[in-house]
Amino acid sequence: MNGITVPRKDTEIRLAVSGSFDTRAYLNSQRFRGNRVLDPRPSPGILRIATIGDSFTFGWGANDGQDYPAQLERLLNSRLPAGSPIRTVEVINAGISASGTGEQALWYDIWVKDFHPHLVILMVFQNDVEDDLVKRVFQLDERGRAFPRPIEDLQSASRSYSFAQRASQFIPGHRFLSERSHLYNLIRSAVSNAVAKSRQTAEVGAHIDRQLFEQIGLPLFSGEILWLNSAIRKQGSRLLIVNMPDRELIQPDTEGREKQEDKEWIRARSSAILKRLEAVSREHGIPFLDLTSLFVEFAHRQRKTLYYLHRDRHLNPEGYAIAAEIISSHLLKMELLQSGN
Repeated sequence: MNGITVPRKDTEIRLAVSGSFDTRAYLNSQRFRGNRVLDPRPSPGILRIATIGDSFTFGWGANDGQDYPAQLERLLNSRLPAGSPIRTVEVINAGISASGTGEQALWYDIWVKDFHPHLVILMVFQNDVEDDLVKRVFQLDERGRAFPRPIEDLQSASRSYSFAQRASQFIPGHRFLSERSHLYNLIRSAVSNAVAKSRQTAEVGAHIDRQLFEQIGLPLFSGEILWLNSAIRKQGSRLLIVNMPDRELIQPDTEGREKQEDKEWIRARSSAILKRLEAVSREHGIPFLDLTSLFVEFAHRQRKTLYYLHRDRHLNPEGYAIAAEIISSHLLKMELLQSGN
């Protein structure tokens, strides 16, 4: 859609990683996760929240109802203050797996905003900047402001990016798998990312990751957030940014499954993104919530795992529940539920 990756509509998919989980998810006719079909504009007394982000928002590794947006909706509805003009809270799961902040911002602008959410929650993960650098949905002007690339450029880049995806059409059972297997589509996307990144590496040099991350990635990331915030405010809505910590920061790999240099890069990247988010939020008055310290506290106190520990690094259902609990408490402290306007 307009040169960016969007969820398929009316699709039942299987999310499975051997040794970790085997789950199911449904995408409705409006391209959102879940069976419910929404009215384009919420009725009086309904507070609508749209959640955007990557696979942590979509709920990779969780069945329908276990993803954090679904759990957040249940928690908020159970905690509506007495006398509140809000009768019901609706939370839209508009997450797109394997996407970056730029794609998510544009996804909001070309589709999600038409459902008139009162609040938009952007969940950020440590690989979002690199996803942006691969797909380049936004670009910076001479003053450092981000703006979407022309649709024609996005469509051209999308055709180049989807080289591996187009080639996969010749795989027996491609259509069946692409309509029903989210894992199959994630693998296609990962291969496409690798192809795109290898092409950039050949053009820029061996130090592409760190150089581009610091010199272009972070400024682009900041600009995309400010562009999204402006688009949301034009709709009369509000933005909340949530930082989702990587597993390495909460439950470090002690079994040598990952290379030390990869661990160090995850920590450095996470730290740089957190600092940038704190600065942008403080300077522009955007509400911000970092889940890291609260996740660490819960994991140590309860001695429970919040992430899958073997072939996948996403949250498990209990981890999504903790994210929903923390976010719901934060929203109540913001007194968001006192008014639906």
